[in-house]
Amino acid sequence: MLNGMEEQRINYLLKSYVNDTLSAPEKEELSHLLRCSTDDRKLGEDMQKVVDELLEQGKMNDVPTEQLWASILEDSRMDWQASPPESGRRSRLLVYYAAVAAVFIAVIGFYYFSTPRNPQDVGQADAALVSTAEQTEEVIHPGTQQATLTLPDGKVIALDDLTEGRLIDGEDYALRLVDGVLQCTGEEAQAVPLMATLNTPRGGEYQMELPDGTQVWLNASSSIRYPISFTGNQREVYIAGEVYFDVKKDVNRPFVVHAAETKITVLGTAFNVSAYADASQIQTTLIEGSVRLEKGSAVRKLRPGQQASTSRGKNSQIAVRTVDVEEMVAWKNGYFYFHNEHIKSAMEKIARWYDVDVVYVGAMSKKGLDGTISRMENLNQLLGALALTGAAKFTLKGRQIIVQE
Repeated sequence: MLNGMEEQRINYLLKSYVNDTLSAPEKEELSHLLRCSTDDRKLGEDMQKVVDELLEQGKMNDVPTEQLWASILEDSRMDWQASPPESGRRSRLLVYYAAVAAVFIAVIGFYYFSTPRNPQDVGQADAALVSTAEQTEEVIHPGTQQATLTLPDGKVIALDDLTEGRLIDGEDYALRLVDGVLQCTGEEAQAVPLMATLNTPRGGEYQMELPDGTQVWLNASSSIRYPISFTGNQREVYIAGEVYFDVKKDVNRPFVVHAAETKITVLGTAFNVSAYADASQIQTTLIEGSVRLEKGSAVRKLRPGQQASTSRGKNSQIAVRTVDVEEMVAWKNGYFYFHNEHIKSAMEKIARWYDVDVVYVGAMSKKGLDGTISRMENLNQLLGALALTGAAKFTLKGRQIIVQE
């Protein structure tokens, strides 16, 4: 935890960095403070305060906090060599800002890391970045937390309308939201599992807690069908789209996920399942713990860091490979992570999140796309960043993205 003097000193050094007035000893001091601090969240708050204050004073252009922070971490002028920062922590810092600050993460290696610059240069670079893609009058904002819940009797309600303590009467049962969890009462609820379905639209995502305490994150255009009360000797749910699970451990009742013809069984663990209907493969990525996959007659167990791919239909094969877990769960943490990803695959993710259509003009090259971009910026800025990779040109017309070489 930063003490008061350290906080004041970091604020001073950050302001000096923005104004390009840091002396050589001050650069060493700032890099030392950043290396040694263990409170990433507090550093993030301090950075935001500095940016807000300088904006109010008119001393800098509207530079996203994450862009500025990333530039400090990568700046060749900073003395990281004597005691380099732990790479894992550096990654956590970048992920933290993507998820919490709701600002633009610079695509890796684009344009501003290696040379000294003043705030005016940074502002001009950011303006050029945004103007790279053709702009439209409409600003398309990123997705939001939104979902609908289909109740056992078929009634559909928006989750925004489901307030804490509200009573929902059904036939032989009643529902009430208690601490964010739907609780069910009634004789029928105990005798026969009553199923509810949570759906997120294109341009939406949602986090919820199941009746057993399992935490669930749904990506855009996804769904989970689950019993309002878990009964019996196992906990079964059915999903489509992309869902991240942090399963509450219960050795007496395995947790079972059905994704099309693939069955995933766990006791308590964290994993991600991508099972969009327009994708030929269902991908299960294990973050921690262990899972058991079944597809037809095939059975495989996964270790953390492994991903299993299964095909839709009668094919029983299960292909397993080692993956970058951070890439697989980037959506949950608030950003896009592209690693040598084909432009069409990347655009599918972007289209779902911003609820837009994509049209391709001509053949797309096989050039892979690399970079990390916040899901919290508007679509114009995101396309501007992607254009700088040279992978393709993007034109935004209404709610349609035109992609061409």
